[in-house]
Amino acid sequence: MNHKMEPVATYSDGGALSTFGRNVYRLYPDKISVTGNRVGQTFDATIPLSDFRSDPVHLWGHGQSFRYGSVLSAVTSLLLFVSTIIFRPYQVEFAVWYYGGAALIAVGILGCVLAFRKIQIVRFVGETTGIARLDVFAHSRANRKLQEAFVSAIQRQIAECRRESERST
Repeated sequence: MNHKMEPVATYSDGGALSTFGRNVYRLYPDKISVTGNRVGQTFDATIPLSDFRSDPVHLWGHGQSFRYGSVLSAVTSLLLFVSTIIFRPYQVEFAVWYYGGAALIAVGILGCVLAFRKIQIVRFVGETTGIARLDVFAHSRANRKLQEAFVSAIQRQIAECRRESERST
């Protein structure tokens, strides 16, 4: 297959407030190409469509900022509580700890609030292995319509690949 051919369909997830990074999906007649970045690292992957089951799994989850914010708030709150119990009998002045801890708790809560919205994930699994091979994210309601159209295009191309495979055998 010529790698210079035009994609059948394209889709880009993410946005300015995306906590997962940004991916660009390009669907070709026999494969899908995904380029993107995660935590400052770029990647480029190409997966043959013959590797996928045609029925994807639909999942919902919070972004990474929600998880990080929750953990940061919980751990900082716990540390402040424990330090109050340990150091209170010694009459230690530790206002800096309180203000620093309160600031970390506020940052954690802000991360939770910004990333509270649910992200729709459509997961395609391997035909023979059943292992996740491709996740297509939708970070906003407007993006979900585009995601649905792109997932439908993937399903059509998988069916077409199977028909081509059966004709050639």
